Amino acid sequence: MEVSVLLWKPIIAAALLLVLVVGQFTSANSNSNSNSSKSKSFNSFINQCCSTTAYPQLCYDSLARYAADIQNNPTILVTKAFSVAVSSAKSTSLAVKKLSGSPDLTHREAGAVADCVGLIANSAHQLQLSIKELGRDLTGHRINFTTKSDIQTWVSAALTDGYTCMDGFDHKNKRARARDRDDGVWRSIGGKILKVAHLTRNALTLLNKFVSTTTKAQLN
Repeated sequence: MEVSVLLWKPIIAAALLLVLVVGQFTSANSNSNSNSSKSKSFNSFINQCCSTTAYPQLCYDSLARYAADIQNNPTILVTKAFSVAVSSAKSTSLAVKKLSGSPDLTHREAGAVADCVGLIANSAHQLQLSIKELGRDLTGHRINFTTKSDIQTWVSAALTDGYTCMDGFDHKNKRARARDRDDGVWRSIGGKILKVAHLTRNALTLLNKFVSTTTKAQLN
């Protein structure tokens, strides 16, 4: 009898261990599937919102990395969109400032780049003001029309600064590009400046969409 019990003890212990391991694996697999499902849902929400913007792919690519923070929350989505635009404006401002010190610039290029240094820095400042205003107003999951109007003014100023910077290079004028070698300078910073403008337009579109959605919900 004692021998029989001794033989069964390791078998019972092994069985209990197997049950424990299988339970942990099942739980981990269930959590993994749940997290994967949530991640897909969050990314789908961002993609759906970005589809209404002028540059949907840029919008999605710039915000998808924050999906875990944004989840399905439009207030966080709008704030992140403006934060991304500000970060892009600041990095572009540094790139333009660095280029302004290049000894290889022509007189025309140097003047255009010098103008851009101030314009892009001011653009970043206008966008930063928008984020501060959003931070005060979006905490209550709503935004009033005065705030929207202020932000539209700042964003418009930011876009104007960006486009004024572009105009300084006359990058649409092929003869000017060939004569003054603006092509090379534009290639080094033009893409960055355009990206700031596109991110800014996207952020404003998302803000307008959010305001429209919350206003309808309040009326209903």
